[in-house]
Amino acid sequence: MTFAGKPLRDAVTEVVKSLLKLSWSVGIAPEDTRFVTTDDPMAPRRLSDGRKCFLFPLASQTILVGVETADLRRVLDRVDVLEIPPSDALKYNSEMVAAARRYVYASRREPWVEKIRAKNRRT
Repeated sequence: MTFAGKPLRDAVTEVVKSLLKLSWSVGIAPEDTRFVTTDDPMAPRRLSDGRKCFLFPLASQTILVGVETADLRRVLDRVDVLEIPPSDALKYNSEMVAAARRYVYASRREPWVEKIRAKNRRT
């Protein structure tokens, strides 16, 4: 069995090694904000300093954020729990919607989702 053109065992090993190099935080959305997820439940992005970042919505108000780090002590030390400002939650949601292959899932109807989907279909 293969994945991404590699034997499955090699591909899984590569993914796990990459995940172990990330510093993890759990983000909590404000009371009136919800995270969405999609048929591609992980949204990769680049931070302004060039590091890789991965977004994994866990529940409607909880998101797991992994950020590439060279400090492996930081990875092993702890997982931070952060309150996500509404503006960042909107950015994260926009990136999740942009990464969707076909479906977006939300705990309630979000009018901005269709606007983002339409914009991404044009590009």
